[in-house]
Amino acid sequence: MKETIEGVQPATTNTIPSSTSEETSTDGVSYYEKGKTDAKIYYKHNGGSIGTAICVFPLTPFLGWIPPLIINSFKPRERHLNMPDKNISRNKLYQAGYKEQAYKIKRKKNWKAYGISSLVYTGVYVLLRMR
Repeated sequence: MKETIEGVQPATTNTIPSSTSEETSTDGVSYYEKGKTDAKIYYKHNGGSIGTAICVFPLTPFLGWIPPLIINSFKPRERHLNMPDKNISRNKLYQAGYKEQAYKIKRKKNWKAYGISSLVYTGVYVLLRMR
């Protein structure tokens, strides 16, 4: 390596660490990304979104946003994650990716349920008012 005038080697410009075997699965994909991909396939829990949809009707759409807000403040429980492979699910990076994506899916489902239920509520309300 080059030495400077004072005898100190310059710092390298590449400070990104290379991936280790702990960070990369056998097919070259990072465990974190594999966890996110698997969550899109295997995370199917719908309990919160069903509860959100049901709560809109007695609360009306004006107050119906409160249940999804409360439900979305909690991350998915372990028993609802449905991780496919117990061996790979022990990897911390895989778990982090899977749980993050499952939480995104949960939030999206709940807000979607609120939106659809609000539209149905509004439609029923308008139809009943037209009579």
